[in-house]
Amino acid sequence: EQLRIQASNLEKLGSALRKTGMSLAYHIHDNELKAGAREFHHMMLNTSAEHLAFCFDIHWVHRGTKNSEVAVFDVLKLYGKRTIELHIRQSVNGVWSETFGDGDIDYKRLVGEMKKIGIKPHLVIEQCIEEKSPNTLTAEEAHIKDLAAVQEVFKPLL
Repeated sequence: EQLRIQASNLEKLGSALRKTGMSLAYHIHDNELKAGAREFHHMMLNTSAEHLAFCFDIHWVHRGTKNSEVAVFDVLKLYGKRTIELHIRQSVNGVWSETFGDGDIDYKRLVGEMKKIGIKPHLVIEQCIEEKSPNTLTAEEAHIKDLAAVQEVFKPLL
C-alpha cells in the first residue's frame, strides 16, 4: 500500500511542479533496487513520463544490482526516454575510482545508446571515494581530470 501511495503522490507533485515550469525527477540509490527493484519499477510504471522524469544515477544502479553493467543498459532501455539528468562516476573492479575514466561501466557504449534514443540529459560529475579508492589527488585536481574525461566521452551528446 505504501508503494501505491508513494507513486500517487509523486504523480501529483510532478503534475503540480509541471504547471510551474519545473520537472520532478526520480533519483535512486541501491535501496530502491532491493527485492527485484520493486520500489524503483513500481514508481516508474505507475507514474507518467509527463509528470515524473528520471535522474539516472548510473553507478547506484550498477552497485545496487551487484555490479551489473547489463542492468545499467536494461534500465536505459526501459526508462531512458524519461532521463533528464545523469549522475556519472566510475569504478574499477567494484571500487570507486578517484577520477572518471575507463572502468567497470562502458560509458562510451552508454553514450552511443543514449544518442540512438535521442536523449541529452544534464550531466552531473560525482566524486566518490571509499576505503579502497585511490586518493592521490585533491578534489580540485580530480574534478579537473573528470571534466576533461567527461567532455571527451560525452562529446557526441554535447
